[in-house]
Amino acid sequence: MNTLGMRSRRSVAVIALIASMGLVLSACSSSGSEEAATESPAESETASEEVVVAEVDPAQWDAEFDWGTFSLSPDIAKRVADGEPLRVVLSMQGTGIPVFGRQQQIGVDRACAAAKEAGINVDCRMVGPASTDTAAQLAEMEALLNSAQVDCLVVQSGEPNAFVKIVDDYVGKGIPVFGENSDVADSKRFAFFALNEFEASKANGELTAAVMKEQGIDPTAVAVGSGLPTGPWAISRMEGFKAGLEGAIPGVKFFNDAESGLPTGDGFTVDETIAAVSPFLKGNPDVNLFFHTDQGVEGVGKVIESDGYLGERYTSGFNISAPILDSIEKGSILVTVDQGGFRASTTKRSSRSRHASTTWPRVSCRSPNSHGWSRSWLPRAVQMDP
Repeated sequence: MNTLGMRSRRSVAVIALIASMGLVLSACSSSGSEEAATESPAESETASEEVVVAEVDPAQWDAEFDWGTFSLSPDIAKRVADGEPLRVVLSMQGTGIPVFGRQQQIGVDRACAAAKEAGINVDCRMVGPASTDTAAQLAEMEALLNSAQVDCLVVQSGEPNAFVKIVDDYVGKGIPVFGENSDVADSKRFAFFALNEFEASKANGELTAAVMKEQGIDPTAVAVGSGLPTGPWAISRMEGFKAGLEGAIPGVKFFNDAESGLPTGDGFTVDETIAAVSPFLKGNPDVNLFFHTDQGVEGVGKVIESDGYLGERYTSGFNISAPILDSIEKGSILVTVDQGGFRASTTKRSSRSRHASTTWPRVSCRSPNSHGWSRSWLPRAVQMDP
């Protein structure tokens, strides 16, 4: 909502991160501590300290990457050897971003619980500004680094290029760093976990075309927009949707593209989206389909409903909420991709009962004028991108 695109991001890559740290945990547990336990109290204290020192030789944790050699911080290795919890921190773009912020917290909580069930001693927390504020996020990350409060870092950023230096600073101090949702590709991060943005959005475009054909809707002109149109994730989604729609409806006209997506507010709120989209649609009457890269699709749906465009103009997008489900039933939203657990599933709704599909990679959609599900298929909608 990364954001957020939030590519919703309902489940965070922390669990994979923790698993990797588990290697440090198991390797730092040695027979040396058992040996110390058999000695007298006075001797044990001295011997224990000697064992820990020997056990955390930084060289044994060296790892080779394309960019060079990583050496784990001796302090982190010692914390594990001493039985202290690994402090895993997720720094995200905006903890209060609608839908996305809550989904990220759920992901952190579930990952941390799973790690503890697996016997890994961890202490997880999510930090970041309330809404998109790159400077504030970077400053907080810098403060955490300088105060030695992080043993393993996960980064979700709105502007990846701005985070290269801070990520490299963490790695330079021997702290493993992973990316999720939006990649800091030019940094020394260990790995990146996210939805395959292009393919998920391509599936959205294909399904949107199928629903439009089923209902006899002719796309006169298609516009695209995003809460953060310059974000790599958003660009991939706009490109994917265009590819999917054009593949199903050759010659379809696009008002703009991934390089000129309409900005709808980096706070990713409904009010911001309405403020941007309402005048846009009023000034461009030929646009009857608007694709939104994130939960801003909710705001587009509300514009269609409140400005008298129901049955004439439509939208498709990403993420899920009760209002989005309502708009699907009303017919303003055709398709939405729910990214729960890095699984993209198009929302489906039946009568007054609601259900967000979580089966990966199933994508399904209810046609507003039909009973039951009009489409149910298995495209290459979601792929892990390590």
